[in-house]
Amino acid sequence: GNNLQQLNLAQNLLQGDVPECLCDLENLETFNAAGNALGGTIPNCVVEAANLATLDLANNQMTGTIPPFAVTSLKNINISNNQLTGKLDGLFVAASNFEPVFVELHLDNNQFIGTVPDLSEVLSLTHFTVTENQLTGELTFCRGFSALEQLEVDCLEVDCACCTNCDDNYVV
Repeated sequence: GNNLQQLNLAQNLLQGDVPECLCDLENLETFNAAGNALGGTIPNCVVEAANLATLDLANNQMTGTIPPFAVTSLKNINISNNQLTGKLDGLFVAASNFEPVFVELHLDNNQFIGTVPDLSEVLSLTHFTVTENQLTGELTFCRGFSALEQLEVDCLEVDCACCTNCDDNYVV
């Protein structure tokens, strides 16, 4: 097997798709390819990698929908500033054998539609950003989150009864 645990390809002017061979790196814990010109979709096997804790594909040209996250090790996801589409509701729902331990979810500046996902079961969440999408609905999970440090939603589209600062159309 391969012992590579961290792969940092950020800011390297990379183009093309995220290669499927990345999925062969069974011990990979961190994959950072932010700030390139990567396109295509996020391969299903990337979000199924058993040891992957951090996935950073921010500031690329990724398209398509996000595959459902199905591993318990994934804690930090930054896929902001891409062209990703689809709905987020149901994407982060815990399966019977899967308890999500997300710490940071940065999904801002994409083309997501539908309602803001209910993350009330994810008590470990400290950062959640979904501004600059086309999300609507009601943000119901922010009460009782002692760990939550950063919350950014589009207040004009999302009903957020527990939000206190809606300057500049989002909450910080």
